[in-house]
Amino acid sequence: MLVFNVTFFVLYRSGKITNRGVIPDDEVWIKVGGDHGKGSFKVAMSVCNTANPNSSYNTICILLLEGSETKANVQRVLPLIVDQLMSLEDMTWRGKKFRLWVNGDLAFLVNIYGINGCQSRYCCVYCEESKSEFSITKDGRVPVENRSLERMKEDVRKFCKAGGRKESSKDLSHSVIHPPIFPVPIDHVCIPSLHIWTGIFKKIYTMMLRELHKLDQKIFLALARSWAEDGDGKQEEFLKWVETEQRRVAKCMQEKSELEEVVEDLEKVGGGREAVRVKAKLQTEIKKLEKQLQHEELKYGCGHLVSSMDDVLKKHKVKLAAYQGGHFIGNHVDKLCKEEPINDITGHAYNTITSGALDNILDDVPISINQTLEREANDLQEHFSILLMMFAKVRKLVGHSNPIKEEEHSDIEIAITEFFQYFRAYFPQESVTLKMHILERHIMEQIQRTGCGLGLLSEHGLESLHQYWANLLHSYLHMKSQPLRMYRFCMRRHLTGVMPEVTSKMKLPTPRVVSQNER
Repeated sequence: MLVFNVTFFVLYRSGKITNRGVIPDDEVWIKVGGDHGKGSFKVAMSVCNTANPNSSYNTICILLLEGSETKANVQRVLPLIVDQLMSLEDMTWRGKKFRLWVNGDLAFLVNIYGINGCQSRYCCVYCEESKSEFSITKDGRVPVENRSLERMKEDVRKFCKAGGRKESSKDLSHSVIHPPIFPVPIDHVCIPSLHIWTGIFKKIYTMMLRELHKLDQKIFLALARSWAEDGDGKQEEFLKWVETEQRRVAKCMQEKSELEEVVEDLEKVGGGREAVRVKAKLQTEIKKLEKQLQHEELKYGCGHLVSSMDDVLKKHKVKLAAYQGGHFIGNHVDKLCKEEPINDITGHAYNTITSGALDNILDDVPISINQTLEREANDLQEHFSILLMMFAKVRKLVGHSNPIKEEEHSDIEIAITEFFQYFRAYFPQESVTLKMHILERHIMEQIQRTGCGLGLLSEHGLESLHQYWANLLHSYLHMKSQPLRMYRFCMRRHLTGVMPEVTSKMKLPTPRVVSQNER
């Protein structure tokens, strides 16, 4: 683990500041955040009063831990720098005060503010609204209090007084289980806009894939029925699907038969109350298997419409990450939140069905089913294209780093309201996630406080640091057997990159004196 003195960097960077038309003339804004990536947990900071506050050149790593972003690790390492960071607020530089902001992904924020986790009942860092209330419209929602350091400390006292069991935190302390590690006020916790945009776009994309899978399943069922009628098996594209379905049915029938035999034996033996309980459990399992045998299923992702979506993304130079179920990373959302990519993504099913790309598959399917598929694909294109265009509009209005005037606030509020009204009207079965809740409820609060877009205080610079460090570590792989030495060399190279003047303060190695015999 390596820790860097933050005061030197702040004073060094403060010599090149600008207010960007947003920051008060007597203030210097400093954002501090943490995140895990490329095998290490990093805490980084940057001065916002610069021309490019999110560049890797303006983002410095002040703490590095070769480990994950667990609550235990965060509680162990952050206290090493908290005092240094908080002391900045008591300092002045040329008559300017330092103002601290905290950023990072939601996992980091809930850890440093003592919340049980992102899946807890009261998982929002900014307010005390429960997850069950996220889906309620603004008009029907009961007003709740925003979180504050004082309220969170009071929640911790209640939690500890009741015995300190995590299971009880949702009922006693709004899911707060320990005091905030980083005592920066909640209204100075930045909206993690990068993760908000990627998370919401991923949710909408996943919703659309589920609808495409339903269309794939209807095609599969229609083809299976036509095969059963005329025995024509010329469509080789569906042979694998049919074989998979046959194996699934055979497995279900075998399991059902085995369970029935066990129940039969229990009935012969008797066995008292325990046997009755086991028998009831087995009969429940049998009913589940019978239900599965009543309909044919297509494994998710095996259909033509879903599996070919990767080609649509590749057309726009986007490839889903191979981890966490395939996430969007980097500037993917920026590339896809434009009219042409949205039309390509949402219109993929309708274009595929109407262009004749599936003619060799749908030849034997009745015309009525073809018409139904076209109509449903058209509805899918219409609903999802409108939803994504509304999302892209919101992102364009607030996702930048420029000043936002007060007269623009109403346009932003209207755009956010329209997006959620459409989402709830046409996708009522879908839940509102934590990231969507933050977009609906808390983004305008930060814009009104700061007077600028979310990009200025976002975690973009912190995320770019992961790849920068990965490239540095690659240069020192020959030191892998000495990890501490390797990280020290990387830190030195990082510091000389973001602050070239520190090279003059470094102690150069003393050259070895070569004796006359060695010459």
